[in-house]
Parts: sequence; C-alpha cells; structure tokens
Amino acid sequence: MENPANRTLYALQDVPGKGKGLVATKDILKGTRITSEQALFTISGYKTLGLEDLERLICQQLNALSSDQSNAFMSLHNALPFNNAADQYYGIFNTNCLPLDDGDETGIFLDASRANHDCENNVVYGWNKTIKRMTLHAMRDIRSGEEITTSYVPLLKPRQARQATLKRSFGFTCMCRLCTLPEPESQARDAMIEQAMTMEQMGLAICSTVPLEALRCFHASILFHNSEEGREDSSFAQAHLSVATFFTMYGDLARAHFFAEKAAAVSRTLFGSDGQDALRYTAIAQLRLFSMKWKTAINEQPQGLGPIDLQNWLWERQIPDGLAGFLVLPLQISIAEGGSSKKRHWCFLGQILDIKFLDHLVFSMRDMHSKERPLHFCTEQEGRELTTIPYQKGYSVVVIDAVQWVFNPGGLVDSAGIRLEDPRMIKVNDDYSSKLSPVQL
Repeated sequence: MENPANRTLYALQDVPGKGKGLVATKDILKGTRITSEQALFTISGYKTLGLEDLERLICQQLNALSSDQSNAFMSLHNALPFNNAADQYYGIFNTNCLPLDDGDETGIFLDASRANHDCENNVVYGWNKTIKRMTLHAMRDIRSGEEITTSYVPLLKPRQARQATLKRSFGFTCMCRLCTLPEPESQARDAMIEQAMTMEQMGLAICSTVPLEALRCFHASILFHNSEEGREDSSFAQAHLSVATFFTMYGDLARAHFFAEKAAAVSRTLFGSDGQDALRYTAIAQLRLFSMKWKTAINEQPQGLGPIDLQNWLWERQIPDGLAGFLVLPLQISIAEGGSSKKRHWCFLGQILDIKFLDHLVFSMRDMHSKERPLHFCTEQEGRELTTIPYQKGYSVVVIDAVQWVFNPGGLVDSAGIRLEDPRMIKVNDDYSSKLSPVQL
C-alpha cells in the first residue's frame, strides 16, 4: 500500500466547474499512498515574513528553476488578483502551497497541489518527516474515474464558516454535497458538530478534577465520530487519542491501549505507517502512569466480545451513580446506539429559575455547575399533569435519564436543553442543594 507514488493511479484532467484536477485512472484502495513527492521549492518564514520579503524569496526560487519547472509552476491556479509579475508569482504560491510539518515552512508540490477541494474529501495530504516528502493517502476506497479531492478547511466547522474561508482564501463557493444540504439538515449537522466538539473540550478541561464526568464527555464526542456524520479522519484519530491519554492518566492501560491502537490505525491509513503520528499514537499506552485509580494491564482487555458488549466494557464508567450537570448528559444521538443488558441510570439535578407556559410548560434551570438551560415538557399533556405536584421558583428538580436535546438546530450548544416526555421521570422538591444524596433508582 505504501510503494512510491505511481502516476498510473491518477491523471491530470479537466474537471467540470473546477478547471484541472486529479482523477483516478483505476480503483484505489483505502490507505494507498497515491503520491510521494519532493517540493518544487520551499519558503521558510511564510507565516511571519512580510509581503515584500515573500515576493522576493519566491522570485529567487523561480529564477533557480528549469524552464519546464517554471512553466509547471505558472500553470497552477491563482486565486488572487495581481498587477505585476511578482504579485502573480505570490498569488500562485499562496493559492497552492502546502505546509511542511507544523512549522513555518511551506512548499509547492506539483501533483499534490493539483488536488481540488471537497468538504467530503477522499484523500489527505501530509508532510512525512521520515522520507522528507509530501504524501497523499486514500482515506477510503476511490473508484476509477472519481476525482481525487482533499479538503482546504477543517470539516468540523459549520457550513457558513467553511464557505467564508474558502471564498476569502481561494475565491470560490463550494458546491459539494455537504455545502448544498437543505438548510434544516445543514443546521442540524452544524449543531451536532458543535455539541460533540464542546464535549471533547470539556472532557480535556475537567479530566484531572472530575474524571467520571470527563469520561462521559469523551463518550459523547466518540459517539459523534462513530456516527454516520463522523469520518475516520485526523479529528477522529485525535478524539481517540484524547481518550487513550485520559485512561493512561488513571492507569487503565487496557482501555488506553484500545483507543491508542484505534488512533494509530487511522493515522496509518491517513499518513502511512512511517508517519510521525502513527508512531506516536502506537506508543501512547506506554506513557508513564500518573494515577493507578483505575489500574488495568494491557492484556486485561476481554476477548470475544460483540460490538455492544465491547462498548459496554469500554465505557462501563461512563454513567456514574448519582447526579450530573447538563454538559455531561448524553447527547440525543446516543439514544440510537443500542441498549445494554444491564441498564444504568443517571439523574440531572437543577434549580428552577423561571417558569413559562406558552404551548407547553418550560422551566428555566440552573444545574449543579451553575449552567443555565431550559427543561421542556413535551409530555402528552404538555406539563399540565404537574398540577398535582407543587412547583415554583427556587425548587429543585431531578430528571431521571435526562438527555441533551437540540431544540433549535443550527443554534449554539448553549441553546440546547432537556426534553421531558415521560412525567414519571421528574421529581420536584421544595429544597435545592447541589450536594443532595443520589436518588434511588
């Protein structure tokens, strides 16, 4: 899969609406290294130098090229307007350059630079420090005749942000499948992405102080990456690395090994087995332990488990006994993930700040971490069945098995709330304390 790039795999062809692009000339299997090329030339200090210095360096590099190489450079697309030759050279370089590693060096790669954009790209480019070449790897199987595309922007961004970046930096409006989804579908997807990213960030922020809640945040993020909206890309690998690092911190090497191996496998597909991330991810489980609180050995992973039982084992600590704040409640997407033979329960605890009744009863709630969220009564009687239960501002509310719900698709995570459908799952008390004893379930 990782032989040097073979140009029989692709050809430079006209692509409708895109100009020139790379098109597969035969079926390409997932993980295949499609290109492996040295830079035509590189520029150091690309992010820090001024325009005048950049133009001077680019002109110097071009003057050192052969006639054929210079013509190949000039044939690349330029997304920027220009008034003179120096401006034109800079525009071509700026439009097509690719970063080398994480530093401030960029280069022109005549083949890799020809891959057009698609938000659902089928290849990933990456600088390989081991062989000092830019590579393109197939992140999924690619059919003969299919365009080979990479992504110029992070996929885990809202459509509006992706479109704005592409228009500003490259001068075009993306018309890929994701960017042309009907508005309700696009807004719902954006909201799901923002929730998943918030969960991962929250998990990283609290993992050293409240590990059980951090684990639930990581679980919500992984559920998204494993859903049909997720992809086995760099974000997928990074999310699994975060979970592996978390388990390593607490001495749980069996689970750390599972997630580190998953991150490494995806990284090998995207960048090759000689890629730096693949090598680093493989070694994560061997990092020094910071705690032995959840101690397990690498070989303690149970064997022969089915998909559901494996998930139950991986996340057996995902739902702690007792009470939880809003941000660590399961996302609505987890409802369809399948049940467990040993169902575990959890409770949301909050205080009533305000009460509204429009077409249904709504409590404005403050949770045990001072986060404010709405609780919507989507019951058969829309909250009217609570007439037998006294409630008012300041009272405490416990909701059993509460789940986050996005009531305004496309809105911020903070616009989400709790949707109550079964009135038997709520308990109201005239006292509030964030340290109430766990409800008996």
